[in-house]
Amino acid sequence: MKQSYLNLEVFNKRNGTTGTVVGQDETTISIKSGDAIKAVTESTFLRWYTIVPQDKPAEKETSKEPEMMPMPGTQDPDWGEKAAGKKTEKKEEKKVEEDKSLPAGSPGVGEQLREKFLTLVKQQANQHLDITYDEKNHRDIVKYNGRNVFECTTAKRRFNVLCHPKSLTADNFKRADKVFPKEWGWSLRAKFVFTDITQIPLMKTIIVDGLFYRQKEEENNDAE
Repeated sequence: MKQSYLNLEVFNKRNGTTGTVVGQDETTISIKSGDAIKAVTESTFLRWYTIVPQDKPAEKETSKEPEMMPMPGTQDPDWGEKAAGKKTEKKEEKKVEEDKSLPAGSPGVGEQLREKFLTLVKQQANQHLDITYDEKNHRDIVKYNGRNVFECTTAKRRFNVLCHPKSLTADNFKRADKVFPKEWGWSLRAKFVFTDITQIPLMKTIIVDGLFYRQKEEENNDAE
């Protein structure tokens, strides 16, 4: 008998979002995260999603990330009406309340910080750099020497950056707003939330350290 995942809260190891399974059939499993619903195959579900235990508050805290939208994929626009129940509505109300506690700057500062961050990345990079922008989810993926070095999301009042914790100095590691458990299986798990132009010096040190870490890693691989 096929296992049922309906109504379970799950965590996406790839992009750090949480959601609730709202539909399941023979070929796909549908997960609702915020206002979006994503349908994935069972093999994809087992690879990237883990069931969130109710007694682990550290994992529940990831529901407070409004900018980290689900990966682009097939969405059923009717699922919201078909599957929305009282339990889901209560979760959405709770998320709205929790969002108010996140660091926030002035309106429009998120885009300003994004432009500054990408400018600094281009100035500091001296090897192969690739920046991919996902317009739908306001996400930039920065690769250096073919490896992910930063994953950034932009909101009106904040700019989030995920980077490799091993690339950070001890001082910057302490400044991270959140460091996700390594058991979740993704390398860019140190998160910084920028909300003001005065944080640009910190932003620059993170960029320099991140690029140097990937460059040094590449050089070590060539030497082997």
